[in-house]
Amino acid sequence: MDDDIPPNDLSREEVVIFVAEGIVCERLGVSIDEAVVALADMAVTRDLSLLEMARAVVADEVDPGSYTRARGDPGGRMTDPNTG
Repeated sequence: MDDDIPPNDLSREEVVIFVAEGIVCERLGVSIDEAVVALADMAVTRDLSLLEMARAVVADEVDPGSYTRARGDPGGRMTDPNTG
């Protein structure tokens, strides 16, 4: 744990990520495990931290349903329709 981050702030950050995972789960119709991976892939696709991506999902600034798995990608990476 980072000593510079008060425990209460860390808890809020975790809650934002958990809520975002639930939103992704519901919107994509996938399991929570798949939603965790999808949220991480969405963050990588947009070059954002997981927390930044989670905040965008919770704030309804990003539609998880607009992300699709790239065909033929063995890693199953998500693609952002805005960037290809």
